[in-house]
Order: sequence, then structure tokens, then C-alpha cells
Amino acid sequence: MTPGLRGTLIPCPRACIPTRWSSPPSAPRARAGSIHASSLPEAIKERLLALSDQRITTEGVVVIKAQTSRSLEQNKLDALQRLQALVDSVATLPKARKATKPTFGSKQRRLEGKATRSGVKQLRGRVRGLD
Repeated sequence: MTPGLRGTLIPCPRACIPTRWSSPPSAPRARAGSIHASSLPEAIKERLLALSDQRITTEGVVVIKAQTSRSLEQNKLDALQRLQALVDSVATLPKARKATKPTFGSKQRRLEGKATRSGVKQLRGRVRGLD
């Protein structure tokens, strides 16, 4: 289960059921309360809210719709697993980049490229010395 996000599974409203169906819908929407009110650490809350994910509303509510299976129980389990995966994806800290020194070979290649471009640009000028 997702720590701090107490989710409630809300089935699809009756209005979305075609009239020829006699069974209740099996597409629950997992609404995981407000991210702001959850007991998640502040760093994880900030990263969740910073995600550009359409499943997170502007109020900070996570809404996950699951309809991969015909079984309501299987869809509930799938929705909770996807909610857990979403929280786990922001729980790991991104690796900090270390600044590295360019290698000798990369410096040489850069300078050779600059010399080549410089030569090409010098040849674009007016022709001199033929007078």
C-alpha cells in the first residue's frame, strides 16, 4: 500500500454505463486524497507536485483509472499498484551530476574542428595578391 496516501476506490459513475449492460462497472478510479494532506515526506510531496502528469490534478489529488481487467478486484489491485509505482518513481533521488574535465583527445578534436572552420572562413574573403 502507499504510505501516507489513503486511497479510496470510486467506481465509474452510473452515467457512463451503456443501457445494455446489466452488471456494475469494473473501472474504479483510485483517488488518493490530497498530496498536501498526506504523511509523505516533504521532498516526495514536492517531486510529486512537480511532475507534469495528467493523473495529478491542480489541487494535488492523484486520480488513477484502472480498466485493464473485467474483474473489479483485479482493477482495484492494478490501480493501487500503479499508485505505488507513481510514488516510488519520485521516491528515488536523481543522481547528482559530477562535473568532469574534458579528455585530452576531446580537446584536440575540438581544436582541429575550430582550425578547419577558421580556414574555411578565411577562404571566403576577397582574393588578394593577384594585382
